[in-house]
Amino acid sequence: MKLTSKFASATALTAVLTAPAFAGSAISGGDIEIDSDPAVKSELRIGLAAVARGAAYRGYNDDATGAPLIMYKRDKFYWMITQGGYNFLGNDSSHSLAAIVEIGADVWEKEDLEDSALKTQIEDNDNFEDRERSLNAGALYGFRKSWGILKVKAVTDISDKHDGSLAELSYSYPFAIGKRGGVMATVGAQMLDSDYGQYYYGIKGANGYKVDDSQRTFGSLTLTYNFTPKWQLIGVAKVMQLGDELKDSPLVDDDQETLVAVGFTYKL
Repeated sequence: MKLTSKFASATALTAVLTAPAFAGSAISGGDIEIDSDPAVKSELRIGLAAVARGAAYRGYNDDATGAPLIMYKRDKFYWMITQGGYNFLGNDSSHSLAAIVEIGADVWEKEDLEDSALKTQIEDNDNFEDRERSLNAGALYGFRKSWGILKVKAVTDISDKHDGSLAELSYSYPFAIGKRGGVMATVGAQMLDSDYGQYYYGIKGANGYKVDDSQRTFGSLTLTYNFTPKWQLIGVAKVMQLGDELKDSPLVDDDQETLVAVGFTYKL
């Protein structure tokens, strides 16, 4: 199967809907990739998605939210929902290397945490502050062949939220659905350094919980279907598995997070 289809992005690396389940209404770079046809020098899609999530946080108030979708590419530049970058190698190569900036997917707000005992513990140790999204910068490398797509991402916080870093390795394989759509199957793993993990999963103070370097693994299925040359359906189902360092946190009462999203985009 030739992988220079609708699944390969402007960088052959980026994608759209793979936020951790507790990431609010965030939709971030990950699974859905903009048309990579080298003949298409510029493309803009806008749309809206409904996102339902199942958080791993203890007593967290899960809900469904709406999120805007914006996908744009022009030559070697791209923006995919919450991630933008410059692909140094262009769109024709099996290799891709991009410098990126992205809005981090991880976030939680204290108003959504309903466990009163946990609220008291956090307030005593950590002033019970919201955990905000970070602005990250780093690099993406991708290698695309007939057997699938390998991607490596490394980013660090540049917004002074937690000053942590995240690295991700993933493998994807696309399956065509006729001439109008397809499904992208992806598996991957993330490494979080201690600053990153502590900010989103730790509790400060003598009676708190300290997070060292930690891991998360994930699997996802992403559907794209073009009803017309302008209108496209997008669907995502994802499961994130927390490593021991994270699932042992007092903030967490489950070792899995889930996300389901459905949306539409329109090509301008």
